[in-house]
Amino acid sequence: MRRAICLVLVLVLAAIWTGGVSARVQSQPAATPTIFEVTPSHVYNDSPAEVTISGVGFVATPRVTLTLGDLPPIVLNQVSFLDFATLRVTVPTGTPEGVYLVTVYNPDGASTAPGPHTLTVVRPGDQSMSGWATTTPLPAEREAFAALAAGDSLFLIGGYNASTMADPTVFQAPITPGGELGAWQIQGRLTTARGSCVAVAAGQYLYVLGGGAAVGIPTERSIERARFNPDGTLGPWEVIGSLPEVRYGAAGAVVGNYLFIMDGIASWPGPSDTLWAQIAADGSLGPWSAASPTAGRSVAAAVFGSFIYVLNDDGLLERTTMKPDGSLEAWVGVAPTNVSHRGGGLAVLDGSLFVVGGYGGVYPNQYGLTSVERARINADGSLGAWSFAPSLRFSRSNVPTVAWNHRLYAIGDNTNIRQAGRSVEYASLRVSPLDRRLYMPLIRQAAP
Repeated sequence: MRRAICLVLVLVLAAIWTGGVSARVQSQPAATPTIFEVTPSHVYNDSPAEVTISGVGFVATPRVTLTLGDLPPIVLNQVSFLDFATLRVTVPTGTPEGVYLVTVYNPDGASTAPGPHTLTVVRPGDQSMSGWATTTPLPAEREAFAALAAGDSLFLIGGYNASTMADPTVFQAPITPGGELGAWQIQGRLTTARGSCVAVAAGQYLYVLGGGAAVGIPTERSIERARFNPDGTLGPWEVIGSLPEVRYGAAGAVVGNYLFIMDGIASWPGPSDTLWAQIAADGSLGPWSAASPTAGRSVAAAVFGSFIYVLNDDGLLERTTMKPDGSLEAWVGVAPTNVSHRGGGLAVLDGSLFVVGGYGGVYPNQYGLTSVERARINADGSLGAWSFAPSLRFSRSNVPTVAWNHRLYAIGDNTNIRQAGRSVEYASLRVSPLDRRLYMPLIRQAAP
């Protein structure tokens, strides 16, 4: 009898304890849903992709959305509730590329707070180019800096620090045979701290022109240069002249022995025209002359032979041809890209023009782009059809884009759309032996 009573008591206590645990487990979702991790963080959009969302406070069955800037949210139709801490969703084929904010809505309307947990949807693009890979990040937080490649090194020049003030530091990172970057090293300091400046390499010199002392403040018209040493490092910086007027946020290009400055801001709010000067044998600059103006305000430029291409701040592209005397033909528009790349990067690599990143949306809900497009350059400078290349791993706007030795480098993020931060990524073209024989670097290496 006592044994029977004890057995009943044990069963009752066990039921109470189990019920308490069950109640505690079921009570977990009462909290606001919170996301801890989204895995994988990057998926391709050429097939359905399964993604796991880990967190706490999920209630069966929640609604999950993907949001990109001011675009309408994408509601995921396939959501599996595993438990209050785990969801499994399917991202459908054809989801537009981009870096999406992931949000979970419980049936009672409670939702996850906006946070850093995102899902990047990547377009594989054509097979003539590898996917993007990250390499050594920038040595410091910086925006509105200039970047270029010369002598098998990547250079980062000027820019604004976290306090939005100009920084004069110049950094150099070696480019390894595999395309990765080595460690960044300080290579001197400009005579004048400046951001939003133009930097170009020509012959034995690196030139820096114009810019501003702080974000949004056009102040600089001076020109300085540093000589490339035989080992690829830089000599001391020296001022060698000035522009006819202040130029802030301009685009620059070198064609042969001529230097061009396109647009930029002399004073708010308007753009300026195009200027050009001849580069003498000793690296000095001749007098500046006005050239054919662009229709928009150029933010990036690239060169192929005697052709100059610019990307304007409205996402449209223009091109011109340099005449033998250094003057320019009238600028003409080119076919628009599939996606508007406002604030994108521009580069020419192996006979194709690439447009990289940029931003979409309307302020204050702008969002960075991961889109990359390319078009073959025809013999007359016109472009073939635009096609999508593999997407960036991170969204980037106003991004310095450098072409070097069959590779593209997308460097940092030059605005307050801070998804990319200090990261650097690169992609390689898959070229045939014939293409390698015909290849000619677009940024000349420093002369020995």
